[in-house]
Amino acid sequence: ASPKRDPTRSEMAFSSPSDFRGSGSFLRLSGSSQEIITFNSIKRFSQSEEPLLRTSDDPLSGLESNVFGRPEPIPPSVTNKRLFWLKMWVSIGTLFVAEAARGLVIPTLFLYVASLGGDDRLLGITVAAFSVGRLIGGVLFGWWFNRFGGKQAFAVCVLISLLGNLLYTVGPLTNIWVLITSRFMTGFSTGIISTVRAVIAEMTTTEQRTKYIALSSAMQYVGFAITPGAAAALVYIHFHIGPLPVNQFTSAGYILAIVNAIMLAVIIIFYPSERSAEEKDMKQAIAAIPKNDDVSAPFEHDRTLFIVGSAVFIMLNLVARGALSLLETVGSPIFMIAWNEAVPSFHLDAVSVTAYMTLGLGVLGLIMFLSIDPLRRYITEDIMLVSSFILIGGGAIILISFGAKVNLARFLVGATLIWSLGSPISQTLVISSFSKMLGGRPQGTMMGWITSAGSLGRIVFPFLSGFAGDDISFILSAIICFVASAAIVVYTLWMRRKHNL
Repeated sequence: ASPKRDPTRSEMAFSSPSDFRGSGSFLRLSGSSQEIITFNSIKRFSQSEEPLLRTSDDPLSGLESNVFGRPEPIPPSVTNKRLFWLKMWVSIGTLFVAEAARGLVIPTLFLYVASLGGDDRLLGITVAAFSVGRLIGGVLFGWWFNRFGGKQAFAVCVLISLLGNLLYTVGPLTNIWVLITSRFMTGFSTGIISTVRAVIAEMTTTEQRTKYIALSSAMQYVGFAITPGAAAALVYIHFHIGPLPVNQFTSAGYILAIVNAIMLAVIIIFYPSERSAEEKDMKQAIAAIPKNDDVSAPFEHDRTLFIVGSAVFIMLNLVARGALSLLETVGSPIFMIAWNEAVPSFHLDAVSVTAYMTLGLGVLGLIMFLSIDPLRRYITEDIMLVSSFILIGGGAIILISFGAKVNLARFLVGATLIWSLGSPISQTLVISSFSKMLGGRPQGTMMGWITSAGSLGRIVFPFLSGFAGDDISFILSAIICFVASAAIVVYTLWMRRKHNL
């Protein structure tokens, strides 16, 4: 059957389900009825009878997102847009709350440890406890999602985070090991990122995935990179609730506990159960989308390619997260010294230094996150990914002191390359590319593994700085990032030659 033109609309409409074959449209299921989804035509092709999205046998298939216009903002199979956005915002909202447990305490954690009698060794253990918890939580939450679904995973995550943050507030009444335990618990809760990524992969097509992964990554970034700016206001808090002190150290725990309690109520009341009719309808509709095999097909049929690809992307996530965590660990002292030497008349306390530094870098990084999807129209994802690791490696080289102090200008340039430019790009594209490579495989467990690899990097790189010093750490970080860039190029060329892509 040939498409029927509706003169009142600038769309291609197909008259019946039999028109679906070869039409390039998507089929939507709603209960027992079937409906054909149409796409708006691009103005410059308004005189053409060609559909916007081409079929897989078209030689230009796979280029539609760059040449023929952007995909629909919501997967065309989704019959219930309210449910789609509910799941999306609850998922990334949970991720934001979990990451805020990392960001809000960054400016005060080292002072909190010192107030409890801790030294640099115990500070390292406290920081590492968070990442160890995240490493374990990433795998377990990913497995939980595959087994039981998202609602239970989100609820358990928020409950553990709530308890961990309450424990964070009683450190002054106990000892530093209670503080370390609280950081482990909150770190464990941030492993929910594997579930968030799996939910996004489940609800989106491969063409749309980078956009929504970028959205979740931006929200994650706001949680750990923007919220430290709010910590500057916590220095003015000082009172007691009975025997419990509420001050610049413990107030973050109270705030996060309240936010987690609200988030837990939202999840229990609003997030759909896996057994709900709406959820089943959505999964049916998503399963009906014709799969674009251009991205995942080679990995579906070539086990060697899939294993090598998984290893490459897991390694990339480890390197990207580790390089960022190195800057998080040593950046504040370097910046504080550089600032007070450059602007001695405007002396800042340690908390304000860290808060303002992370806030400024975080705002720039957020702009970078929001720019990734528009940039994809002009630059391919593999080139952007290679460039991101070159930026991170270049930033690490700039931060090497070479026996002298790093001045303020050098620090700001190096930190911007790592924190605000390289990390947002690598964080988004490593995960979105990995998700596309997984194709139809269960995403939860594999997302758990790549999340845990990032946590391992966050453990190893900071410990490296403690044993080898800042300069050696930045040198090794730069070398590893440049090797990662070369690995992306070699792997991409090998994959294309192997499958004539």
